[in-house]
Amino acid sequence: MDRMISGIAASPGFAVGEAHLLHRGEILVEERKLEPDEVEAEVRRFESSLEKAREEIEALQEKITNTMGEEGARIFGVHQMILHDPMVVEATKEGIRQSLRNAGAVFDEIMGGMRDTLSEAADEYLAQRSLDIEDVRRRVLMQLAPGGRLLLRDLRRPVVVVAEELTPSETAHLDPEKVLAFVTEAGGRTSHAAIMARSLGVPAVAGVSRITERVRTGSLIAVDGTSGQVAVNPDEYMIKFFESQKAIFAELERELLKLKNLPAVTLDGREVELSANIEFPEGVESALNYGARGIGLLRTEYLYLGCEELPSEDKQYSDYLKMVEQVAPDSVIIRTFDLGGDKVGVVPATPLERNPFLGWRAIRVSLAHPKVFMNQLRAILRTSAHGPVKLIFPMISGLEELMQAKEILNQAKESLSREGMPFDEDLPVGIMMEIPAACAMADILAAEADFLSIGTNDLIQYSLAVDRGNAQVAYLYQELHPAILRQVKMVIDAGHRHGKWVGMCGEMSANPLATMILIGMGLDELSMSPELLPEIKKVIRSCTHAEAKACADDALNQNTVEGVTGVARRYTEGKLGELVTDVGEGAAVYPPLLQTTEEEKEDA
Repeated sequence: MDRMISGIAASPGFAVGEAHLLHRGEILVEERKLEPDEVEAEVRRFESSLEKAREEIEALQEKITNTMGEEGARIFGVHQMILHDPMVVEATKEGIRQSLRNAGAVFDEIMGGMRDTLSEAADEYLAQRSLDIEDVRRRVLMQLAPGGRLLLRDLRRPVVVVAEELTPSETAHLDPEKVLAFVTEAGGRTSHAAIMARSLGVPAVAGVSRITERVRTGSLIAVDGTSGQVAVNPDEYMIKFFESQKAIFAELERELLKLKNLPAVTLDGREVELSANIEFPEGVESALNYGARGIGLLRTEYLYLGCEELPSEDKQYSDYLKMVEQVAPDSVIIRTFDLGGDKVGVVPATPLERNPFLGWRAIRVSLAHPKVFMNQLRAILRTSAHGPVKLIFPMISGLEELMQAKEILNQAKESLSREGMPFDEDLPVGIMMEIPAACAMADILAAEADFLSIGTNDLIQYSLAVDRGNAQVAYLYQELHPAILRQVKMVIDAGHRHGKWVGMCGEMSANPLATMILIGMGLDELSMSPELLPEIKKVIRSCTHAEAKACADDALNQNTVEGVTGVARRYTEGKLGELVTDVGEGAAVYPPLLQTTEEEKEDA
């Protein structure tokens, strides 16, 4: 066996097969000067190419709806929006007329600039949207400069696809029977390729450094999308191990789905609320299909990032209402906009910042734009008249921000009352606990809030001074770090002292190794991506609360990540059947991971 390589677990499952290295190849776009009498004909040729691209996407949407459902098809709605966007269409036409250049050259220049700008965004969601731009760019250019092709439709036998990155169109054309798994250098759990992989039940590992250099077409490759590991040229022992894990995983999935309608309750009767994190209305159906008890986090900013300006109060009210009515009688926790910094698309006068995650974002932007904030608060309040709604403020760092936000909320209530518009007078108001300063002030903040929800993604980065998107330091991003556990426990205890419930909506909530520790600490609610709910429910239903409390106490007494992880493994063993969910366990499971060589460090 050559080596084991670690990446990001993008879609769970196991596969062993022949690698197919996808060389997309760049489309050659020749720049050509036009004569004045050629210009309008070139504009018409561009319009015809757009129309053909739109027809292709409509056909894809129909196909994807039948094979992957509405969520997969929605991805191509973004592509249709791009193809109708005046910033793309009219700018290209104007560029042809002004520069007297051919359509392909002008369109390629415009789309390439948009793609490059998005790809450099610090926010993972925005960075992944650069693939949409690239996909549309290639599709139209293939009409303007025929010759390109989407290679996944040409596969002749089942393979593991290895690529730098995969666009939505490439994954849409694949035959699930011919693609055993994906392995990519770029991307993450929020990439469209990952979304589609999960929809199709295809294992995927993303963020695998230099995998296209380490693998050749025809090489044998083993993929563990459950923990994000790839084995290149596995030996006979490893192949047998992967195949056995694949069979166990398939059985586990069947068993987990049987839990859908059962409560998340421990063996000795303590119930934990399991809910879902979503960004779009389509996420509600997925959440319900996986047995979520409500929406634990609705990230409202993602509804409008593609807009030139924030929508009206009525538009927001209409969007929120649809989701609340679908989820009722369970509740929806609506987070106010976490905009600003690197999410600049719809925020007026947003400054360019060196470090947007430590800058002007979330509640800071809302308080600086009280009219925008008021519109959203009124929309949320109006929605609360039609079903259980909770409101949550992001990025609260101290009592002053919370009191300012609540004051504007009171003003919104007063304005609705004057207009005779109904709303929940007792709308629960919570805060995201995602800044270390807020955790240190948890006792004070819990007295003023109705509930607390721990956002571990930012909390871990801020506490450990680690940008998890930075490959050089990503290994330091540790959910089971003792410092993180102590802050979580501090927040839970503070909330409970004031009689307030405490939840968690960061990725840590979906880590099965953390589940017993978290419920043993007393956490009341866990919210996560819908497809991860059954696994966490299985752990909860397989232990007693007393056992979980012992696990938490033991973990809190550890001084290292290794110590906490060892405790978590010991208590979780057997709770998910025989499946090994983390390959770093040692030689008894997988051979030790190959360490990065000095040459690779220098290249990085």
